Amino acid sequence: MKILKTFKQVLLHEASIKSLSRIWQHTKESNVGMITAYRGEFDVRTNDSRNQKLATEIRSNGFGYIQVIGFYIENLGQEDEKSVKEKSFFVTSYAKDNDKLKKFLVKMGAKYNQDSIFYKAADSEQATLIGTTAGRWPGLKTVVNVGKFVPQKLGAYYTKMKGNRKFTFESIEYPEGLMSKAYRQKLDGSK
Repeated sequence: MKILKTFKQVLLHEASIKSLSRIWQHTKESNVGMITAYRGEFDVRTNDSRNQKLATEIRSNGFGYIQVIGFYIENLGQEDEKSVKEKSFFVTSYAKDNDKLKKFLVKMGAKYNQDSIFYKAADSEQATLIGTTAGRWPGLKTVVNVGKFVPQKLGAYYTKMKGNRKFTFESIEYPEGLMSKAYRQKLDGSK
């Protein structure tokens, strides 16, 4: 039985390596994005139900996805700011989809009350967060560069797959609190 357990562990490890490789390949050849329907104010059952509806919408609009776990700072710059762990979707589309995936993700981000969605075009090394809700960081329709794909590294925002494989998109690091302060100033109009 121990041999079978070890064999299963080896297979799971190999599958997770291949999955991370597949994610990397998608970031090079496809338009990709990440989204969830999770919100901190809902319980797990409600969030899972919302995510099931989102998964159906992703598929019915012709996109593929890989389920992942996203780590994110929700309500950045507000009193109720908190780090959250959410079941998420790494969504893929064709490289030349005329922004169909980007538009879909922004629409779903607004529908499911997300602070932002993640998007990376196939023809760009840089990934972005696009704000989908007014009054929350990064701000409605605000685009923030989050950098290039970096496997096996953690950041303030990162993604984890089965088998403990992690990745992030790396960009400039800001001193803690600087982005939150700037966003608060933008909201209240002060300098």
